[in-house]
Amino acid sequence: CSKLFLKRKAYAFKQWHRNTYLQTLVDREKQRNVQRQLESFILYVCQEVRDVLESDRCSLWMLDDGKLYAQQPDGLGSALSTSVSGTSLVAECARTKEVVHTKDAYYTEGFNQQVDQLTGYRTKSVLCIPLLQKVAPGTMKKIHGVVQFVNKFGGEYSIEDMECGRAFAAFLTARVFSEDL
Repeated sequence: CSKLFLKRKAYAFKQWHRNTYLQTLVDREKQRNVQRQLESFILYVCQEVRDVLESDRCSLWMLDDGKLYAQQPDGLGSALSTSVSGTSLVAECARTKEVVHTKDAYYTEGFNQQVDQLTGYRTKSVLCIPLLQKVAPGTMKKIHGVVQFVNKFGGEYSIEDMECGRAFAAFLTARVFSEDL
């Protein structure tokens, strides 16, 4: 009787363990699916706003532990990173939490020509907008990253372009960094 009881208990434990393991796998896959959907959404929206602002490129730089990462910089296809303390227009935008705007990047102090040199691309006009989130009333805004638009087809980014970019950054920040997600 006790041998049968132990066998049943062992079998029940094995079934419970298998179900727990399977549930963990299902939960992980659900999380990956949510992540893939969010990445697809971000890429789609960035491309749409790039087109609205008549830009050649748009990249979303995410801040993590003092570094900015662009997972799929528009036009490059491979990941890039830069330090917030580094020399680049994106880093300056993240440091100052202000919009960075230039008509010709090569005449702008702080422009890093390294990516252009590696790719043969010629950056001219640049618009960088910080992704800011107000954490609590009366507190400094938290920076999550920077959205960067490059090479306006008509030449220089206008005040209207900056306002549209700010609205996009606010939308993206609310959508991606909301506590409700």
